[in-house]
Amino acid sequence: MYNSQMNNPGYGNGGMYGGQGGYNNGMNNGMLGFGGNPYSGNGFGENPYDNDDNAWCCGDDGPDYGGVGAMPIRPFQKAPPFVGGSRRRLNVLAMILCLLIPWALFTGVYWVLSFSLRYGQPAIAWGLVGVAALCVLLAGCCALQSTFKKVVGDPTREPNWYMFFFMSMVIAFLLAVVCGQYNFQMNLQPFYDMENLGNFTNIDPSRIRGQQVMDAGQITFSAGTRLDLSKSMGFKSENVYCVAPITMPSETPAQYDFWAVGTDCCSGSSADFHCKNFNDPGAIGALRETQDMNRAMYRLAVQQAEATYHIKATHPLFFIWTHDPAAEMEGFRGAGTTWFLAGVFGHFVFQAFLVAVASIAFSKMGFY
Repeated sequence: MYNSQMNNPGYGNGGMYGGQGGYNNGMNNGMLGFGGNPYSGNGFGENPYDNDDNAWCCGDDGPDYGGVGAMPIRPFQKAPPFVGGSRRRLNVLAMILCLLIPWALFTGVYWVLSFSLRYGQPAIAWGLVGVAALCVLLAGCCALQSTFKKVVGDPTREPNWYMFFFMSMVIAFLLAVVCGQYNFQMNLQPFYDMENLGNFTNIDPSRIRGQQVMDAGQITFSAGTRLDLSKSMGFKSENVYCVAPITMPSETPAQYDFWAVGTDCCSGSSADFHCKNFNDPGAIGALRETQDMNRAMYRLAVQQAEATYHIKATHPLFFIWTHDPAAEMEGFRGAGTTWFLAGVFGHFVFQAFLVAVASIAFSKMGFY
């Protein structure tokens, strides 16, 4: 037996390990030659430690060996973060990414569309929103690629988190755009408009004409200024747009250019103006109404008042009647900030809920 092995030391056909690789007539050729494909089982052949009942490594057949004293050639490979693998455990990295990235997208887009960047540099703001939209499209491409693997029957395809990630990005982006638009138009835009307008004090509405203070954002009228509720009017167009002239009770002005305004705080059919602070004796301040659509409706209400009460309003200006204009103005900014913080926190909770539900659903489906 020893002589036989010396004559043919290359473990070839029918050798100890089988296969046609290994030593290829090593002693006859005077050198060690390595033949066969180490991944195909033609080297030393099948793993002597491998059997279907007690596989100790990756796969049913385990790793193959090629060459004398060679280490296993197949390394353990790390799966992409969104692929759960065949082991039934939570893919924590994918869960964290699916929680934080859509939330960060929502926060960024919401901030850009709400605050001063949108007001002062709208082109840059919308450009950043466009970049965020491209990020959503990139996530969609990853999800599409994963879906394509399913269609072609790729056995390694596990698209669960990719598709969930894409849908989360779409929802976050759309919510951010809607919330940002609302917050800006209702809270922050009026604040920035009034901040960029003038501040006037001790204005006598019976002596000052509207065209003299066309750039007014905040006005503090002279002591004794009141609303003339007897000449109030409302114009109906879905909502009721209500107006009442700001006057000095002891004087009859030639023109009524200063008007307190509000929506849905009068009947529109009689002089019953009861908008914010209408009966506050200490209120002599006003904040400019900056919404273009509202101003057009208030102008129609003033025209009705001119025709009904035979008065004249050449350059009517519209204001929110208030006790403290500065505090009222800060209230818009405070409301905008509150809306933003509430939206950021609310979306985080919402996204965490989605990730939790998806994790439970995927685990029951056996995807990881």
